[in-house]
Amino acid sequence: MEHVFELTNYMKEYPVDLTYVGIGSAPHTPIETLFATPERDQLIPVFIRDQIGKKSIRILHFDPQLKKDVLHSYLCDRRMGFVYDPWKLHFWRSLRYNVEIVLLDFEFDYSNSFFDTITYNCTNANKQLIVQDYSGHDLQSDLIFRELFEASFQKDVFKKNILFDMTYRQDTGCMPNLAKYKPLYDPEGNFYNITLWTEDDFTHNIGISTQIDTIIYDFFRKQYKQILNDIHVDYRRKHLYKDSILFTNYDYTNETPAHALIIIMYEKLSKLISLFSKLGMNTATQMKFESLFSNYGNMEPYNWYKEANALV
Repeated sequence: MEHVFELTNYMKEYPVDLTYVGIGSAPHTPIETLFATPERDQLIPVFIRDQIGKKSIRILHFDPQLKKDVLHSYLCDRRMGFVYDPWKLHFWRSLRYNVEIVLLDFEFDYSNSFFDTITYNCTNANKQLIVQDYSGHDLQSDLIFRELFEASFQKDVFKKNILFDMTYRQDTGCMPNLAKYKPLYDPEGNFYNITLWTEDDFTHNIGISTQIDTIIYDFFRKQYKQILNDIHVDYRRKHLYKDSILFTNYDYTNETPAHALIIIMYEKLSKLISLFSKLGMNTATQMKFESLFSNYGNMEPYNWYKEANALV
């Protein structure tokens, strides 16, 4: 990560409205095809082009496969008046559009303090930052983003301004569709930082937009399936095999009778069904849910589970 210290100092001294960091962002198709396929353009993606002319922008690309001549050719074809500045790193600036691009043609070091520094600086300056990792490294599942948030002394500002993964975990692979996914902004221009939301945040934000509702549905769908799986596993262990429970993070113990586990499961899942109804679940599906719990004793447990799991 040679010269990164100088770069972060430079970024602190000369802040911009929006910084975009792309990791593993070298194109895997010919440069000339990127203009016709915006869904693949990770260099100046659609969600950044949407902000050009509205904000001052700095773009950083970390990738040893991204070569200076390739990026230079791309920027020339963009016809945005980029001028190359061979500082200690590869810099291009467009004074006309107030955009700066920096090429860091080496592997990104996740153990480095780079994220700590730039998130701190952007939060302090009340500027926005988007980090998108195209290398297959999931910054959310690795808890990097969550740990940065928890360490922040300005969590409200961080939540509004710092966004890791603008697909909101819907596509954390190497080639997300960049014509489809983009950061979601509230009416004041702050990020909807959905991956940092609490359960209350999810509940209170139902109905803002179809895209956000889809993300909310997916969040609670995973929760529904987890609760159903865990408690029904323990129910089968007790009811069919007279065995001890496997999961200890629910409101029951080994002494709880099997039928009581069904009641506990119903109480937890019915709250989620109520949320699904606000997200468009039809009445027939809600009635099916009630029917399954009314008749659980008359059904073979594995078939019952299969039908309950298929509801969402």
